[in-house]
Amino acid sequence: MRLFIHSIIVIALSIFIISCDSSSEKEELIGIGLNSKVSECGGFTETKSIVKTLDEETSCNDMLNWNYNSETKVLSLQNDNVGLNCCGIHSITAEKIDNKYIVTEIDKSENGARCGCMCTFSFAVEIPNVENESINLVLKRNIEENEETETPLETTIDLTQNSGSIIIQEQSGFVCGGK
Repeated sequence: MRLFIHSIIVIALSIFIISCDSSSEKEELIGIGLNSKVSECGGFTETKSIVKTLDEETSCNDMLNWNYNSETKVLSLQNDNVGLNCCGIHSITAEKIDNKYIVTEIDKSENGARCGCMCTFSFAVEIPNVENESINLVLKRNIEENEETETPLETTIDLTQNSGSIIIQEQSGFVCGGK
């Protein structure tokens, strides 16, 4: 009888330990976005940028830059100069719902803590298998402290142009070097 109880305790403890082992968890792929990345404070350096800013005069604005490769059918999106709190965990996702591509930029606090400063960040993602001549794109921004997810941009992009830039919000002050 002691052996039976001992065996049950060992099995129960083994199940408990395995269920608590975070290394056994698998990373889930969310949506359709590939090569998603977010810059450190200040935006991407030239070498890490996936899309080049087209207009130097508007480069300090919150701007979505895009590039479409018609051979590979990949749409590259990069949103530059997104003003957020310096302290946070940032990510970007992309998904296709019905006939819309929805890109969501996510800003979460680090264990509820934020800093007393603002920074600009760049968010980038690539969307594969885009075969239409134009797409409907919705850009959402999910900031943890806000009650609702913002939708700073909802537009149609003409992919036959191969690349472009869309100003989401004109900015001045610290973002534009005091301009």
